[in-house]
Amino acid sequence: MRTPFTSNAWDEPTLQVLQKQQNARHLVGFRRWQDEQLGIFMQQGFPHRKHEHWKYTNVSAIAKQAFALMVSDVATTNIHALRLAHAHVFVFVNGHFISALSQPEALPAGVMFWNMKTLLTERDLSSAFTLSDVYHTPFSSLNAALLTDGLCLSIPDHTVLDRPIHLLCVTTDGEKASMSHPRHWIQIGVNSRAVIFEEYVGCSRGSYFNNVVMHMDVGEGAEVQYYKLQREGDQAFHIANTIVRQQKKSRVESYHVAMGAQLGREDLRYALQGEETHSHLWGLYCARDQRTIDCHSRIDHTQSRGSSEQHYRGIASSSSRAVFNGKIVVHPQAQQTQARQTNKNLLLSSTAEVNTKPELEIYAHDVQCTHGATVGQLDEEALFYLCSRGIDRLTARQLLIHAFVDEILSQLKHTDIAEKITQNVAECLAISLRGDGYE
Repeated sequence: MRTPFTSNAWDEPTLQVLQKQQNARHLVGFRRWQDEQLGIFMQQGFPHRKHEHWKYTNVSAIAKQAFALMVSDVATTNIHALRLAHAHVFVFVNGHFISALSQPEALPAGVMFWNMKTLLTERDLSSAFTLSDVYHTPFSSLNAALLTDGLCLSIPDHTVLDRPIHLLCVTTDGEKASMSHPRHWIQIGVNSRAVIFEEYVGCSRGSYFNNVVMHMDVGEGAEVQYYKLQREGDQAFHIANTIVRQQKKSRVESYHVAMGAQLGREDLRYALQGEETHSHLWGLYCARDQRTIDCHSRIDHTQSRGSSEQHYRGIASSSSRAVFNGKIVVHPQAQQTQARQTNKNLLLSSTAEVNTKPELEIYAHDVQCTHGATVGQLDEEALFYLCSRGIDRLTARQLLIHAFVDEILSQLKHTDIAEKITQNVAECLAISLRGDGYE
């Protein structure tokens, strides 16, 4: 869907010439910005473990591989089975929008969407896409320089979506290691309501690299449920930078579940830019084999009477590594802020590792802020109790593990999305138990 260029003063041929000139100027400005971002990346290079935010995450495997840009694949099979029922579905295959596989029908009046590749020929989005230093990463600069495609979705004021938006991103088998750099931008208008489900699925057995940036702007009084499920392929690399900006009295409830990729990294940046804003982040990560899953979050309270809560749980089995770093920053103007953060982790083997680092940075005096973190193993007394009641040890372990993750899964509000996420988590946990020798 394109934004029309209209004027009653000129005839159609003149309008077409003006439109081409305008598009050319947009492209020149955006290409210049991309060159600048590439220069920033070349100067900084890939992050390494001497950088504080990357000390537990080794990205050298990405830096050492020669990735080619992915090509579109319209012949992808089984997309129908992956699509969420009763949803507005936008399908991206290998980082490219595929309209033939998407189902965006029946969107409410005024809701507009573009694929990013088309939109960038009409608008210079460089200023909108420029990130502040605290939200910027080397990978976001690389994404800007090599931007593949993405979804731009605009929901007008006072609009209620009765179906979720399903952003389905699928990677298929390729002849060689490949990469994509999608960038999505979702705008939710004043007092609007929406459910967003962002999903990444790996149908490739080979090595690939998805480097994602998501921008979400939430208008005054708007309410959003935001779900993300990362289940990339076993040899994949998934790096994501998500920026959510909230205005006055808006409310965002987000649910982030990560279980795929040999290396998965999520940087969540929530900017509470208006008074009385609320964010509630639920997170679950399941690392197995020799995988690394890294969850970084930062919530900036910049105005008064805001609140935020983070509840993250992680499971690490075999020789995997899980990382959680949650930071809450309360700025001087953010008086009467309430912020809480908890992170609980479960180790299923003696060779698994979890690094957790909760942080508070407070510059206001009238606040209520808490944080805490735990790392432990299954309770042997609880296992013994269950086994003494006639339950075999494997089933007892499964019961305790599922009770641990259910603290997060039980909070999923949308029925269809909850069912899909719960099923995938159950499959991941079953594989983890088999990998640790429990049959």
